[in-house]
Amino acid sequence: MSNLSIHLKSVSKKFNHHLLYKDIELDILSEDKIVVTGNNGSGKSTLLKIMIGLVSPTSGTVDYRFDDHFIEKRYWHKHVSVAAPYMSMIEEFSMLDLIEHLYVFRKFQVGKKDFLDLLNLTAHLHKPIKQFSSGMKQKTKLLFAIADSAPVLLLDEPISNLDNFSIQWYVDMIERFAKHKTIIVFSNSQKQEYFFCNRHFSLSQ
Repeated sequence: MSNLSIHLKSVSKKFNHHLLYKDIELDILSEDKIVVTGNNGSGKSTLLKIMIGLVSPTSGTVDYRFDDHFIEKRYWHKHVSVAAPYMSMIEEFSMLDLIEHLYVFRKFQVGKKDFLDLLNLTAHLHKPIKQFSSGMKQKTKLLFAIADSAPVLLLDEPISNLDNFSIQWYVDMIERFAKHKTIIVFSNSQKQEYFFCNRHFSLSQ
């Protein structure tokens, strides 16, 4: 069990003169399962990027702690895996190239062959990612994030581009690999995305 926690203190974000949110207070503890909801334009994706250090808040702070010891921002990425529809992959890579590349930099809960079997994409092993359908790309991003060994998992609209069969696959992967992770789901209120969450934080209030 990881004792990693994430703390948002008085986080506000403004774009030009538009205030997305003000003074967000959120403590995310080990193995928490939280859904963050909000209308389109409420800043869900921006908040995700703030939480992983890609975007700075206009004011306030985000802290990562392990056993109450602060983790430097440059090391946050080691503790977090992310899947989002707008995340890009190296589309000139084949699936085999992508797996070989990412397994150098990240640790996963499954071996390379098992990864391919879980995606059921063995027949597409040498096909460039750019030739994949949007659903195939989304499943690939999801499995890389969910099966990652990092203790914190952030998912932005995870079932977008998925058909009913693939949504059930997503449910199965969460139950298989993420039961003991800290998970934050950013959702437009599709309950299948966050069926496992026991805390709710709304950006529309």
